[in-house]
Amino acid sequence: MVNNNSDIKIPVFDGEDYNMWKKRIRMYLRMKTCECVIERDRASEESEAEWKKKDVQAMNVIYSGITNKQLEYVHEATTAREIMKIFDKMYSRESTALQIICRNKLEKMRLEKYSDSVTFFNEFEKTINELKSAGASINEKEKLNYVLNTLPNQYSYIGDLIDTLKPEDQTASYVKNKIQIAEMKDQQEEGTGNSSNVFVAKRGFNGNCYTCGKTGHMARQCQSGEQGSSNQGAQHSAGQGTSRGRGNGRSYRGSYGKGRGKFRHQRRQDRDANEPKSQSHTAAWMAMTRNEQVCEMNKVNNEIDWILDSGSTDHIVNSEKYFYESKILSEPLKIHLGDDRNVKATKIGSIVCYFEVFGIKNEVTINNVYYAKNMNRNLLSYGKITEKCSIVSKGKVAKIMNKSGNVTAIAYKVNNVYEMKCFLKTKNENSTNYAECNESQISVKEKWHRMLGHVNFNYLNTLSKKQLLQGIPSNWKNEHLKCQICIENKMHNLPYKNQRTKAMRALEIVHTDVCGPFKTLGFRGEKYFVSFIDDYSKLARVYCIKTKDEVLECLIEYVNTCENAIEKKVKVIRCDNGTEYINKKVFKFAREKGIKINNCPPYAHELNGTAERFNRTIMNNARCLLAEAGVHKRFWPEIVCAATYLKNRTLANTVEIKTPFELFFNKKPNVEHLKLYGSKVFVRTPEQSRETKFDKKAEMGVLLGYSEVGYRVLLHNKIVVSRNVEIIEKDTKCIGSFFEPGSEGSSDSDSNKTESEDSEYFSNNEESEQENRKEEEINSQNELRRSTRTKRSPIRYPKLDETSTIIANVCRLENPQTFEEAMNSAEKNEWAKAMDREIEVLNKNKTWKLVEKNEDKQAIDVKWVYNRKTGGKYKARLVVRGFQQKEQLDDLYAPVAKIQTLKTLLAYCCQYELNIRQMDVEAAFLNGTTKDLNLVYKQGDQSEIIDCYVDADWAGDCNDRKSTTGYVIRLFGNPIYWKSHKQKCVTKASTFAEYVALSEAVSEVKFVKELVTKLNIKLEKPIKIYEDNVGAIDIAKNGNLTKNSKHIEIHYHFVHESVINKEIEVCKVNTNENVADIFTKALGKEKHYKLRDMLNII
Repeated sequence: MVNNNSDIKIPVFDGEDYNMWKKRIRMYLRMKTCECVIERDRASEESEAEWKKKDVQAMNVIYSGITNKQLEYVHEATTAREIMKIFDKMYSRESTALQIICRNKLEKMRLEKYSDSVTFFNEFEKTINELKSAGASINEKEKLNYVLNTLPNQYSYIGDLIDTLKPEDQTASYVKNKIQIAEMKDQQEEGTGNSSNVFVAKRGFNGNCYTCGKTGHMARQCQSGEQGSSNQGAQHSAGQGTSRGRGNGRSYRGSYGKGRGKFRHQRRQDRDANEPKSQSHTAAWMAMTRNEQVCEMNKVNNEIDWILDSGSTDHIVNSEKYFYESKILSEPLKIHLGDDRNVKATKIGSIVCYFEVFGIKNEVTINNVYYAKNMNRNLLSYGKITEKCSIVSKGKVAKIMNKSGNVTAIAYKVNNVYEMKCFLKTKNENSTNYAECNESQISVKEKWHRMLGHVNFNYLNTLSKKQLLQGIPSNWKNEHLKCQICIENKMHNLPYKNQRTKAMRALEIVHTDVCGPFKTLGFRGEKYFVSFIDDYSKLARVYCIKTKDEVLECLIEYVNTCENAIEKKVKVIRCDNGTEYINKKVFKFAREKGIKINNCPPYAHELNGTAERFNRTIMNNARCLLAEAGVHKRFWPEIVCAATYLKNRTLANTVEIKTPFELFFNKKPNVEHLKLYGSKVFVRTPEQSRETKFDKKAEMGVLLGYSEVGYRVLLHNKIVVSRNVEIIEKDTKCIGSFFEPGSEGSSDSDSNKTESEDSEYFSNNEESEQENRKEEEINSQNELRRSTRTKRSPIRYPKLDETSTIIANVCRLENPQTFEEAMNSAEKNEWAKAMDREIEVLNKNKTWKLVEKNEDKQAIDVKWVYNRKTGGKYKARLVVRGFQQKEQLDDLYAPVAKIQTLKTLLAYCCQYELNIRQMDVEAAFLNGTTKDLNLVYKQGDQSEIIDCYVDADWAGDCNDRKSTTGYVIRLFGNPIYWKSHKQKCVTKASTFAEYVALSEAVSEVKFVKELVTKLNIKLEKPIKIYEDNVGAIDIAKNGNLTKNSKHIEIHYHFVHESVINKEIEVCKVNTNENVADIFTKALGKEKHYKLRDMLNII
């Protein structure tokens, strides 16, 4: 304690109980009238000198109330408020994890584990305050439930007393008062020997214990576990129940009720005070009893639940991890179970475990235990146990006793089955582990360390030195012992101190890291970008890549480019432990170049913080540039490269106040060419790209980056580099929003990497850029020498992005919305002509007639709709405002063509070499008439007009066991319709599945036949349908329904009717030649390609 006033002492804060310390500091500062300096900044009307005086006084108070270790954290703070802010960030934080820890601690707290109730309630209130400081809200009812949960059985009557109180009186303070009153009574009755309370006062007795011989306590208070129980009163029936009174029996905890604090327990029966110690036995059931009350048993993944089975001839377990020692049986042992199942035992061994009896843990060895994997429960044989031990059952309890009469284990009846639980002993444990729990074999300091829940040894030394606890020794050595349990369960990452050396020149150390993958692929398919950062100058370069195996190629290019740029060598490369860096190819390149690979240990990526921090910064800048440019996210590679370009020309966190570019190249960068990112750019179109002399000489694009010789511009979904540009920065509108992305978007470069990778990021030719910007317009002769590449047509048409089919025209004119707008526009003459044509068509087709309007009816008005067609054609349509009609009553339907109809027409045109033209019907009406054009079509070869292939798998779906139908219909050998889908019903045989598929195919064949007939093509022969299942063909031809096929539904048998009417002919085809097989299942590569070629599908 530190004296800050003659009457008041401020506690020293050492990192514990921050909230309590803060309250005391605030109260003391309030008394000194200087609390305001830690709450707010100085107001303008307050005196600065007076404020500084209060601030210095407050800092003096805080410094006096903290340890030297805490002073290290705040020694750089200049004001008292800064000090408190630092402590708030360190210790006063709201955390869900901390709330869970506090709640678990409250649930595990037990009153009997503390020396007295005062100590217990102090710790309880401290935990409650920690829970509230962590951000949790806890009401009085929750607090009461936590208190009731901690009580032993002798205080269970308090739960009944609480039920009789008013709700406002049901508090934790009431329970506290009752327990303290009960303790006072027990202390007064201590001399009579009638007290049965497990918590007794430790004062007023200086005699020797009759059990252990030590002074300071009586036999009933002895903690050795060997004391008699003659004072415990009469026996109680051994059964499970709810304890409500203050019985004299010693209880052991089971489950507890919600909100009442009532406990299920098993009362301990009386034992003889002179009961002899348990002996060791080596038999089918061997038990050793030791004093285990001080030791805590590890219960994580080492519990076994047993069933005491009188019908089992041997001990059986279902997991081999239970064995202490085991061996594999030479021949599996067959075990017959009561439910007529047979399982096989493959191992036999021994299990060493601990059974808890009346608070004492007994070590038990179970020999000749069989391991059977498929057993549901673990069984203890009643017969095997009684060979060496005895079992006494009474009520719901069965006790297993050794020859000396000591109880070694207890089983409890649950659902008419005796169940018991034990804890495993592993090979890492030995008998000395439990002997170490005795006071004579461990030091006093280690014992207190373990009794206080493995508290920190520094805190333990402070508790002993300053005597902050009553009863704790003060004469041990100030040494820091090592506890294996603490090391195993408290291990944490060591702090990442800045121990790595920094580079003293460029390229001495290079940091690298891979960022990605990104969900949005780049416009060339990029998923990642790899960054390289020079440690000395912080100059960076990024490469956008598709896969991580391209990192080596980027590394080689980076090293060669940098070393040639400044004529220095790369010495060290720092990276993480990713396989893209840690592989043979990278190591081989490093050996050839003499480069040292300095990689991080596994799961310690924090050591590669320079590269990771750079990636984070670049991503933040790239998001800003993307929002400013307004282009699609798929252009992120260009934006990332542009962000890196700009980052290299801004101030970096280096020793010298210079830009990374200047530190690397030893010259200041020129930024006169920089423009607002995403600005509107007009790029000059070369004469070679203009078809006529009247074409535009410039096209509009978006500025996306910078190159050594010009600007990088998004133009027609391509990245072009040009110096002949005109940039307009005045427009604040995102011009990039007018450019919809395409799927290809390939640039002028044939490389897979972005063109920005070949830019000037490491070029020191700043003068050339300035000269190029000031250069006058070059003549046409020089323009002809721009490119010597031979022009050629594209190999295939580019696929357009699904979001758009064309590039939006920024200068597109809006169509007039009303008649007045059309008549007042500059194109009023064209719109007038379009409306005249529409009126003429309406009159010609007689689409209306003049009638008288009924008074109770409302007429539906019309509206003009205007549109400019491609090619400069003006169209006007007079339409009815259909939204005024009644739904469903006035609905109109227009027939549309099926896809197979269109494919049939295309196949027909291909067969007869007809030209296909698309026309625009000037005016189409449902009631319109057409003239007979007397069209005549030439008939082809009857044997090659229509054919069909059908196939089906059987029960191919693993979930519902339905089959898959597949068929293809061909016209003149060209497939016009094919289908693959799951059947709607489950078939009992493969023949039925094939017949269902055949039925569906016949339905489509009839539709195609009718369509071809309308084209004036006569089919004189039945259409051939090829099937590879003999049973289905037999049913289709002969209608033979056996008892295995009688279940086929009737509507499928129209196939047989079509065969009889000679509409179709079902033919047998070899399975390997059935092209429909490709639609029913996954095939091998060769067969798949073969059937695909037979289908004439590319």
